[in-house]
Amino acid sequence: MHNLKVMEAAFYQSECDQPHPGRARAIIKAHPEVRQLMVRNPWTALIAVSIVVLQTAIACGMGTLGFSYWWLSLLLAFCIGAFANHANYVIIHDATHNLIFRSPSWNKMVAVIADLPNLTPGAMGFRVYHLKHHSHQGDYEWDADL
Repeated sequence: MHNLKVMEAAFYQSECDQPHPGRARAIIKAHPEVRQLMVRNPWTALIAVSIVVLQTAIACGMGTLGFSYWWLSLLLAFCIGAFANHANYVIIHDATHNLIFRSPSWNKMVAVIADLPNLTPGAMGFRVYHLKHHSHQGDYEWDADL
C-alpha cells in the first residue's frame, strides 16, 4: 500500500470522467463522416497474415544470405521491420477491442497471428491489461497504464 500512496502523491490526479467517450462524441459531432470509419473490418485479418508472411520471408531470405550481409539485416530491420512490427501492434490493439470480427475468439486468433513475429508473446497479456485500463481508467489499483 505504501507504493500506492507514493504514486497517488507523485502524479496529477483529475477527478474528471475518462476522456474517451466525450472526445468520441465531440469528434463525431464536428465530423459526422468519421462514424463510417467506426466499423469492424475483417480485411484487417488479411493484413495481419500478409505482414507476418512478409516478415517471415525477409527472415528466411536473410538466413540464406549468411552473416556477411549483417548490414542489410540492420537496414531491413530499420526500414521495414519497425513499420511492420508497429502495424502488428495496431492490429493487436484493434483485435483487443473486437474491431476485426464480431467473435472475440476470432479477434484473439488474429491477435495471436499478428504477434507471431515477436520474440516473446504478448497479445493475450496486452488484451487483459488493456481492457482493464479501459474499464478502470484512472484507478490506481486496476488501471494497468498508471
